[in-house]
Amino acid sequence: MRFSSYIGKAEGIHSQEVSARASVEKLEYSLERLEGQRGSLESTLSTLNAEYIAAELDTDDEGYPDYTRMHMISARINAVQMKIDEVDHEIGITRGDLNISRQALREAEAAKRATLREIPEHASLSSR
Repeated sequence: MRFSSYIGKAEGIHSQEVSARASVEKLEYSLERLEGQRGSLESTLSTLNAEYIAAELDTDDEGYPDYTRMHMISARINAVQMKIDEVDHEIGITRGDLNISRQALREAEAAKRATLREIPEHASLSSR
């Protein structure tokens, strides 16, 4: 292989490495954001569950709770639980994409190491 071919090969590998690294960083940021969003939703859910229990215990003079209030809180709980499920789904997809990008980065780094080993070997063979 001619030395100029190594330059082209190295540029291609470098491009793949840069692209994979950028993808990994973007996906790691997305995963952090999604996990933060999930934590916030869990906190909201905890608060709503406490509100629901308080609504059950808060009765009128006849001993009945405010069922309308309980129903409204229950609807909000269901909406938050659905949002948590959506975020969990997005987290799963993002983790899968992150694993693929990390593998692509490992492969680009391995190709770079192999090419860097080949260049001196080629140079010593060419100088003979």
